[in-house]
Amino acid sequence: MTALIIGASGFLATELIRQARAAGHTTAATYATKPGDASQAEWYALDLRDAGRLDAVMARNRTVGGAPGASCPVASACYRG
Repeated sequence: MTALIIGASGFLATELIRQARAAGHTTAATYATKPGDASQAEWYALDLRDAGRLDAVMARNRTVGGAPGASCPVASACYRG
C-alpha cells in the first residue's frame, strides 16, 4: 500500500512517513513550496487549489490490488484507490 501524505514538509509528517515506512508501506508526500527532509518518500509539488494536479497526484498513487477495507497503520495519512 502507498501512504500519501498531503502537506508533508513539517515535523509531524516526517514522523508519519517514518511510521509508514516502518510498517512496510511505500510513501508519497506533497509540498507547497519545498519538499521536506524525508528521503524515503517520493515528493510531489501540490497546490490543493489546483484540482487537476490533485487528481494527477492521487491517480499516480492509487493502490492497485489492495483489499477493500484493509487497515492502514497511519489512517489519517493513507489513500486507497
